[in-house]
Amino acid sequence: MSVLSKLVRGVGIGLVFVVFAMILYPHFAKVYQDRYSSPLPQIKQNALALLAYANDHDEKMPDRDVWMDRVSPYLNSEESLHAPEIVALGNPGLYGFAFNSSLSGRAVSGDAAGTPLVYDSVNLARNASDPYLSLPYPGRRDGKDGVAFADGHVGSVVPDVPHR
Repeated sequence: MSVLSKLVRGVGIGLVFVVFAMILYPHFAKVYQDRYSSPLPQIKQNALALLAYANDHDEKMPDRDVWMDRVSPYLNSEESLHAPEIVALGNPGLYGFAFNSSLSGRAVSGDAAGTPLVYDSVNLARNASDPYLSLPYPGRRDGKDGVAFADGHVGSVVPDVPHR
């Protein structure tokens, strides 16, 4: 076998691998994106909407029972109110985020950077709220849950072990 025929054969095999990679890449990229998509952008959007609402209402947060209804006009899309992990399970009517009920109808005072505003929650209802007690355990993503704080920053936290 001549050098030229070996080269042509090697290039042909290489092209086959390139074609397979081009065909399979979109599938694996989608699987990776679905597995590792983060709710932090949604939590951040909800927090910014809550802060904008407060800015327009004498620095007071909305009532806990209607917080999602009140912030909807401040969001680009109603989808921001739904946790992506919950939607991915085929539950488009469920939500997965909760509002810190201790802020209901009040202005944020004190340590805004340490005050949870909106966060991942086991309560999947619309307008879910509680005094920061419903974090999923274990956390939804690698043992952690997303939390937006009253100063607007977002982070991941490891939830406490629930008391039994």
